[in-house]
Amino acid sequence: IQRWRGFVVAIDEISRPSAQQSTKAPETIKNEHPSSIMVDANLTQPLVDGNRDGTNQQPPRGALLAIFAPLLSVISFILSNSSSDWCDFAYRRVSDETSTTKALEYSTQIGIWSFEDTHDANSNACYWYPSGIPIDSYFKSSRWFSQLALGFGGTAMFVLLMSSCIHHTKRQWKCLGIFLMMTCFFQGLQFLILSSNLCTGSTSKGNSVSCEIRRGGKCAIAAIVFWFVSGMAVLRSDPLEQHNHTQQRTVECVTTTEEVRPDGTRVTNTTTTYDYA
Repeated sequence: IQRWRGFVVAIDEISRPSAQQSTKAPETIKNEHPSSIMVDANLTQPLVDGNRDGTNQQPPRGALLAIFAPLLSVISFILSNSSSDWCDFAYRRVSDETSTTKALEYSTQIGIWSFEDTHDANSNACYWYPSGIPIDSYFKSSRWFSQLALGFGGTAMFVLLMSSCIHHTKRQWKCLGIFLMMTCFFQGLQFLILSSNLCTGSTSKGNSVSCEIRRGGKCAIAAIVFWFVSGMAVLRSDPLEQHNHTQQRTVECVTTTEEVRPDGTRVTNTTTTYDYA
């Protein structure tokens, strides 16, 4: 009996460390290996435009107006060029007209730079004004403002057409809108020709003259409207933002977790995350 008791005690002492070992919590070893590398953000998540938190970015104010502004400026420039390029801005009517072939002594169409000679064999042909025609300040101003309208409007049109390729700040965008409004003002001053001696004076024979707008003048009115609308579209909107999907610098964080199970086996878990630098 004593032998059996001693044998049981010996077995109990041997089994106690094993029991303590079995009740011991699993060991967890955690290793982190952060490293800074160049990775493409598209490998881990969709590219985020502007906001790094993944939220959707609101479109710029008046984005639709900013898109249509280049088209409106092109239409305006075509109308502006058409108003001064031909000799039909207005119809100059001479009272008590007599049969004569002398230039501008008869009723005919006139333009900013040329007039129509109805007595010429080539009908609807335009000719430069003769040197003997008196050009007053109204006529000179009309010519100057027609060129300023084309210069300012052409520059604004070119910049608007390139706005999809070149980024503009808000200040530059507003200055462009002011350019368009100035072009609208210059286009309207083109009608000073109606107050010149060419339309309000008299011929060399003393016949009174008067002018009424024709195709060129109507094109100028349409150009004024389109310049104004395009200018307001730019002033009431913000520049379109450029989206450059390039590689972004991110930080790769590798977390390794090692777990020791009760049976002595080891399980390793590796987690990789990417954060913006």
